[in-house]
Amino acid sequence: MNNIGYFYTKEKIANCRNNIEKYDWAKAQCEKTVKAADAYLEKYSLDALWMLPSSQSMYRSYGVNQKHGCLVCGHSIDRFGNYPYKMIDGQPLWKIECPHCHTVFPSNDFESYYNSALDENGYFCPEKGDRSLLKNTLYPEKGEDWAVDDGYGYIADDGKKYTFVCYFTHWFLWNNIIRNILVTMGDAFLFTGEQKYADAGLVLINRVAELYPTLSGEGHDRNKGYQQSDGGSGRGKVLGCIWETGFAHTLAACFDAYKGGLASMSRDALDVIAKNSRGRQSTAEEVSDNIDENLLREIYRGVRRREISGNNGMHQQTLALAAVVLDDAETTREWIDYLFDPAIITEKESLGANMAATFVNQIDRDGFGLEASPGYNSGWLAHFIGAAEVLKNIERRPADKYIYNIYENVKFKKMFYSMIKLIMSKEYTPQIGDVGACGNPGKMVSASTLLPAYLTYRDPYLAQAIYFLNGNTTEGLRVGIYEEDIEHIRQEIEEIVKEKGEIVLTDVNLAGYGYSSLKHMNEEGNDNPETSFGVYYGLNRGHGHIDTLNMYMYAYNMNVLPDLGYPEFCDSADMHRRYWVDATLSHNLVIVDKMNQEILRAGTPTHYFADGDVKMVSVEAPEAYKQTSEYKRTDALVRIDGNDSYTVDFFRVKGGKEHAFSFHFGETESLKTKGVELVPQTDENGYMTGTLLGKDIEFAAVNDPSGYQYLYNVQKDTALTGNASFDGRICDTWKRGTRSDVHVKFTFLTEVEELVLAQGVPPRNKPGNPKYLDYIYAYNRDENEAESLFVSVIEPYAGESKIESIERIPVYDENGKELDKNGFAAVKITLKNGRVDTVIYCSDKDISVEADSVNGFRGFMCIRTENGDGSVSIKTFDATSLFGEAKTGCYEGKIADFTRTLSDKNHIDVTFDTDADISCLCGKIIHIPLPENTGNGFYGYNTVFNILSAEKLENGNVRLDIGDITTIRCYRDSAKKDMTPVYYFKEGDSFRIPLDR
Repeated sequence: MNNIGYFYTKEKIANCRNNIEKYDWAKAQCEKTVKAADAYLEKYSLDALWMLPSSQSMYRSYGVNQKHGCLVCGHSIDRFGNYPYKMIDGQPLWKIECPHCHTVFPSNDFESYYNSALDENGYFCPEKGDRSLLKNTLYPEKGEDWAVDDGYGYIADDGKKYTFVCYFTHWFLWNNIIRNILVTMGDAFLFTGEQKYADAGLVLINRVAELYPTLSGEGHDRNKGYQQSDGGSGRGKVLGCIWETGFAHTLAACFDAYKGGLASMSRDALDVIAKNSRGRQSTAEEVSDNIDENLLREIYRGVRRREISGNNGMHQQTLALAAVVLDDAETTREWIDYLFDPAIITEKESLGANMAATFVNQIDRDGFGLEASPGYNSGWLAHFIGAAEVLKNIERRPADKYIYNIYENVKFKKMFYSMIKLIMSKEYTPQIGDVGACGNPGKMVSASTLLPAYLTYRDPYLAQAIYFLNGNTTEGLRVGIYEEDIEHIRQEIEEIVKEKGEIVLTDVNLAGYGYSSLKHMNEEGNDNPETSFGVYYGLNRGHGHIDTLNMYMYAYNMNVLPDLGYPEFCDSADMHRRYWVDATLSHNLVIVDKMNQEILRAGTPTHYFADGDVKMVSVEAPEAYKQTSEYKRTDALVRIDGNDSYTVDFFRVKGGKEHAFSFHFGETESLKTKGVELVPQTDENGYMTGTLLGKDIEFAAVNDPSGYQYLYNVQKDTALTGNASFDGRICDTWKRGTRSDVHVKFTFLTEVEELVLAQGVPPRNKPGNPKYLDYIYAYNRDENEAESLFVSVIEPYAGESKIESIERIPVYDENGKELDKNGFAAVKITLKNGRVDTVIYCSDKDISVEADSVNGFRGFMCIRTENGDGSVSIKTFDATSLFGEAKTGCYEGKIADFTRTLSDKNHIDVTFDTDADISCLCGKIIHIPLPENTGNGFYGYNTVFNILSAEKLENGNVRLDIGDITTIRCYRDSAKKDMTPVYYFKEGDSFRIPLDR
């Protein structure tokens, strides 16, 4: 029996109590914890604590009836969140309250019924229960059987099932009361050393350990209304297998906290355990052995059986802690090796937790996991930090198979930087996939997350990031109550920020993850932080939405083109999620043939230029649809002045028979249209009716793959021939804007067969979400093969627009013939200050074109600016001629060498086909074509890298510095323990570096 914790060591406990003596904040934390612990001791006797945990026969469910809402008020409850019911203070156990109508469920006295059904071991046996107690006592006017729950749910007259008791058992009994008591007693004991807290915690956790091997997901059938967080697998313990990882981690941590109180357990505590266990445990040694065997070892068995198995990092963190808390030298090493062993899945178990391969195979080169959603990827990091903190002090012996200190792994290190790079604006991380509410602010990384990395790597950039994430201050910043000298970190970070300044969040091209951003920082020093534009082209399934090439925009500290965020419910039964929130239809994209995109791992950024007043990005993903040979978005971010910018968007698609260009605003107070004649879809009485699926089909009435049943208040223009503009005054939904008069003006410059304005609904159970968003759809159709170039201009502005006029002008070839509008476009933008910008886009760079005052242009894009004083400037991208004069549009050549090991310093050595000015390469991208046989499906990737600097080598080659981005794509076959690196490219491959001039 170990009498001191492994994680909560003597040193940590001494630090904690010293901090409580020294610092007011630590003293306040201690006082709050002790007060809560004493309240629990007053409420629960030791016998009552033993009886709290319920047996397997008491099912658990995280929902009551998610499909239909509250029994009384229906979907009115949805605005209170995914898990809305409340526990009622002062009420008996197993009572929940609807936060909207305040009805209490169940209507019967289930506590009395439950107690009548307990056997001699404290197990719930329904056949023993007094069924005369199963009657409605709260609302007798509704009938004796109304809302009566026997522990397995209430079935209403219409056949709908409501699992009131199961909801309480899941959320409040296990996930609230039991969990909170265990944590509070552990903290109180560590803070004070008072035995009464250890006694209470040990009684309760010993009972949990007795039950734990018998608890499982068995019987929790979703089709019968019992919902668990199990990914549809049916596996779990107390909770579904995913959330069980966190619960099991809590159990292991709490037992470690109580270990110092094992040898000194009071006679009262031991007597209660002996009596209620019927003599199975009567000594401290037997209590310790019971928890070791039935809790810690059961955690290991549960991980192997995947009953404790979540998103990457979750079960690894839990098992790492259980291994060290067990503190059995041989077994601990065995479990830790299991953490790193390959995850070979058999019918019954997983033979490893895969940590050795995960950081190479499942963390991309930008440091993101395979979740798409920043929220879920940040969870990977947080949980792997938990594992790292446990494992970092384990000494590695020569015979050990793995390096246990994962802080030494460069891909794990890269994960700390990923979320910082993704931050777009003052308060925003892009809402990619399942994350957040519709348009809400939020950064997916915290100062506390980065502190362990800074203390390990001592990188000043991390210190600057921590300062920023802590609100540009060090106030309240600390590493934790159990650490020594915890205040020194504040002074250290302040000194770094004083020397190096605050962090600058620059444009990013995260080609490995699949996200590129362009920013124009405010130059005038007022409260408008920047105008930011982004395009996502990464993983589009799982917790990602089906949204390859989706666009994002931020201005005046508002998310002005928001994604819909987290769905109403993250399960397959949520049709609003399936056909709308996740679907391509609800994003700023082109939908082909009313279908969702194919599964994609990543598109390819062909151009990326983030320097100066004109910035540009172009990304292609032709595999987005099987029927398309081209699917490409190109955007230029053009600065108007020191405060504002606009974006010109070109979306080219070839293939399929119908292209629907989709665009939506943030929540609008008003929407003004110009150049479009919209006819409402009405019934015979003139009232708007139906949905885009049909005037006789009401909202969400059917499950149609098109998703059109989720678009209502439909208006159409079936003959759009000129420019159409939509000016929306944006609501400051989340109260973060720096101006109250922010607009987004969307000008559409493409002749189409039909244009639709309709309203779509964001998830309805996310408090604060808009009631609806305005959606615009523009259709181009061709029964043979459709080809489209959708052209638009997006201007966020405050007060009054700074653009006088926008027009699309013809593009001609060198013989004066007008070129196809589906392949070439020129947009003339006249500003109110007299400046005129002409933006030219060419799908074929080999054709010489003329537009406005530009001629003899061969290239991808050209932007001509004529200022009010008559001065002219021209910027070209990937251009080989202008006004007939030859230009260098790109550099090409071959790969000569590259970094072949995992490193945080990487390079690519190249030879150029022609003389190259290497001084202009910083900030450019190198694009290495994929081999023809790799494809770009779910396991696809791109081979685009950012160039940080270039230098000439003695052998004549040029070394391109690509920083901490690895060239290793994966291991050859980690399941067979073949850790041979597979690279993104090979020596001799060709490359292309597009240039701007």
